[in-house]
Amino acid sequence: MEAGAHYANTARPPFDLVSSRRDVVRLCVVEIAILLKDARGTRIAAEFLNRHDVDLHVALRVLLHPERRRQAG
Repeated sequence: MEAGAHYANTARPPFDLVSSRRDVVRLCVVEIAILLKDARGTRIAAEFLNRHDVDLHVALRVLLHPERRRQAG
């Protein structure tokens, strides 16, 4: 059997690879922003999130309401 042949008849992979990669990047950006907030302050963290196109409602939740942060995984 040729390598990868067992996937030849499937229309799609079992998960959306592009979306999952985007989610991992977004998770990393948010985690860095949390560290930035602790080290350099809220304004620097907010600017970082803005530069990385994080939605305003997500940035506000992450930076101002840590009790409402989603748990990773």
